[in-house]
Amino acid sequence: MGDSGVKALCDGLLVNSSLRKLNLSWNDLGPEGAVAISEMLKTNSSLTILDLSRNGLLDEGGTEIGEALKINQSLTSLDLDTCDIGPTGGQAIGDALKVNTALTFLTLDANRIHDAGAIPFGEALKTNTTLIVLNLVSNEIGDDGVISVAEGLRSNTTLTRIEIECNPVTDRSKEIMAELMKRRR
Repeated sequence: MGDSGVKALCDGLLVNSSLRKLNLSWNDLGPEGAVAISEMLKTNSSLTILDLSRNGLLDEGGTEIGEALKINQSLTSLDLDTCDIGPTGGQAIGDALKVNTALTFLTLDANRIHDAGAIPFGEALKTNTTLIVLNLVSNEIGDDGVISVAEGLRSNTTLTRIEIECNPVTDRSKEIMAELMKRRR
């Protein structure tokens, strides 16, 4: 489909009020496609499930999606698996979770958000009351990012599943995570 195809699709979805699920995985989308999707998400209030996995959205696309999530209050499930999103895009998505009250499922598996992109997720988990599943597997997140997420989990009562394995953490952050989990309310 590519960026030009998704732009045409999103133009139609600006006014569509019946589509609930959209799977655009493996469609060779890049940052330009993410801009079109972001603009659509800012006005579309019927879409609840969006799969953008396996596209090259990059940091720019992640940032655009993050901005849309600050406004959109209908999307409940978002799959951004293997989209080459880096720290800046991760930060934007994490920051959006501080104000988004609809998203319950988010996967960012196999991106590269690092600590800088993971720390905002920890901050968001302190106040977010809707997210149930968060997948941060294989994101090159180190100790600082994992510790931030663990600290956010301490006060979060809605998240029921977090996947954060396959990140380069030391025993120190594993111990801190385990200790914080023992104290989780």
